[in-house]
Parts: sequence; C-alpha cells; structure tokens
Amino acid sequence: MRGKRGFLRIVEVFVAILIIGGVMLFIYVEKVQKPQQEDFIYQTIRSALRDIANDEDYREAVLKGCDGCCPTCSFPSEQDYRDTLETRLREVIPIEYEFRFKICKLESACGLVGGLPAKEVFSEEVSVSVTLDSDDFEPKKIRLFVWEK
Repeated sequence: MRGKRGFLRIVEVFVAILIIGGVMLFIYVEKVQKPQQEDFIYQTIRSALRDIANDEDYREAVLKGCDGCCPTCSFPSEQDYRDTLETRLREVIPIEYEFRFKICKLESACGLVGGLPAKEVFSEEVSVSVTLDSDDFEPKKIRLFVWEK
C-alpha cells in the first residue's frame, strides 16, 4: 500500500507543476504578444502615412480632398480624392484591420465624430503642406485610425 501512496503524490506534484506552468505560460504570451502587435500596427500606420506624404499624387489627394474643412471644396472631386487615398490605404493595411481617415486643416483638431468601435483604436497623423506645382499654400493633415476587426 505504501508504494501506491508515493506514486499518487508524484502524480499530484506533476499535475500541480503542469497547472502552474500553463498559467505562467498564458500570462507570458499575453503580455509579450500585445506590445508586438501594437508595434506592428504603428509601423504599418507610419509606413502608410509616409507613403502618402512622399508621393506627389497622394499629397495632392490630401490637399484637395477634405472632410468639410473648407467651403470651396466640391463634393464630387473631393470624393474622388478620398477614394484614391482609401484605395492606397487598403493596399498597405492588412485585411484583419479596419481603418478610417480624416483630412483636416493643420491647425484644427482632427478627430472622428462617432462611429468608432469600442475596441482599442490606434491613430497617427502626418501633415502635408504643398506639392511642387501648387500655387496656394493651404496645409492639411491626414489622421489615420486603425483597429482590429
């Protein structure tokens, strides 16, 4: 009888070690994976905004497409510019993420009004001042909001 009791103790200790190890592994993976995911999202957002800021066509789309920021913007052409930017962003941002962007004047606060999910939203902005062949100086900024689906 004594040999069976010792074997049960060994099994109990082994199961306890497995439970503690599993909990510690779960906590470790959760804490390590989240910052890596945040870094990936911010790198993706910065890369997309850098592409927009450096490409002349996308810069023009930002400068001429606005979200009701100026009374002189005509809606059909504004929508064309927004579609150009949205197409470019869809190419860069992975499909498991959703996004929205807003174009506004440089001096204004550039936030989305409503419609954001109750999830963790990542956001960055870049300012665009002029293109080389532009006559007027009306700088704008584009703010990109990204979250998981």
